[in-house]
Amino acid sequence: MAVDRFSLLSQLRIRRSIKLLSHHSNVHKLNNMHVNAEMLSLGANLLGRTVMRVRIELEESDVENIMEAACNEAMTNLWPVSIAIVDEGGHLLAFRRLQNASKSSVQIAIDKARSAALTQRPTSFFEDMFRSGRPAASLHGVIPMTGGLPIMFEGQLVGGIAASGVKSEFDVQVAQAGLNFLR
Repeated sequence: MAVDRFSLLSQLRIRRSIKLLSHHSNVHKLNNMHVNAEMLSLGANLLGRTVMRVRIELEESDVENIMEAACNEAMTNLWPVSIAIVDEGGHLLAFRRLQNASKSSVQIAIDKARSAALTQRPTSFFEDMFRSGRPAASLHGVIPMTGGLPIMFEGQLVGGIAASGVKSEFDVQVAQAGLNFLR
């Protein structure tokens, strides 16, 4: 019986700690990403359970806010772009084609976002490789065009964002505006 009470008290303390952490942490901008992986590991250890890696994921509201920030940057500058956001596996979460964006920008934006997420690198890295004569183009599915950025949160990859439709330095400016929502 004492073990059961200890287990219940431990669970309540851990839940309370997680709740306090969510109010005092620097992750307050992300709606459902409050829980710190270290706190969960500590809780699992206290309960005598196997510790598993905790994966942070983008929530729908976070994706909407990132997209809104990127769209605002493009519309403020009157840039007709397509914007894509993918999860860490490169799967499309959100897409927007702004008025007058070219049809070709649609797939390019998606591919840039996917490349950034799967490689955990900005797509400018591969463009630089390509320009220097190194065979970046031979990497399957990698788009060597500036404008795609990985989305990182607390050192963990959670997705990718990209824009396409204007000069590459403006594409990356739109994507960066979306990322700035997380800061």
